[in-house]
Amino acid sequence: MSDYPAIPLHPLCTLFPAMDKETFAAFVQDVADIGQREPIVTLDGQVLDGRNRQAACAELGLVADLVEYDGEDPLAFVLSKNLARRHLSESQRAMIAAQLVNWEKGVNQHNSGSANLQTRQAARALSISERAVAAARAIRREGAASLVDAIRDGRVTVHSGSALKSLPDADVQRLLKAGDRAVMDTAKVLRTEKMRASREN
Repeated sequence: MSDYPAIPLHPLCTLFPAMDKETFAAFVQDVADIGQREPIVTLDGQVLDGRNRQAACAELGLVADLVEYDGEDPLAFVLSKNLARRHLSESQRAMIAAQLVNWEKGVNQHNSGSANLQTRQAARALSISERAVAAARAIRREGAASLVDAIRDGRVTVHSGSALKSLPDADVQRLLKAGDRAVMDTAKVLRTEKMRASREN
């Protein structure tokens, strides 16, 4: 483990989920075998791009190569880098877009670009429908934290999440432990109940 102090992550860097354990282990091995292929990009003393590279170098006891971002639109840079190298589902992209739409002012606002995007812009930036972004926003606003995390990590779809967003966190966690089938079956039941209630009203 390196004694090199970890650089804090820029808020834009955290838009995308970190690698899962298996993928990260393979990445660490790749860095051990070949070295750090790309420098970590920093902005105002924070990691803008390269959180996994920083973690891998720290695990291997390496001092990471750094370079300061010198562009004019950090958001566009982060989206371009991550969408090119990641295989994210539509639901994962929808959650990222929803976060962009809901982005609060003050997140390094003097140089973070137009992070506070309208739904249409966010949908276009992440190559998804406006409807998916709206559903993801509702889940982020009303759903349990464990549900939001599960969709962000690719374990649950926005379609299922829309039906599950009224459940308390403890129930969501139990469903996640029960597996994919339990999540989908429960979402189907809840959608059916909602449709029945709406017809009766």
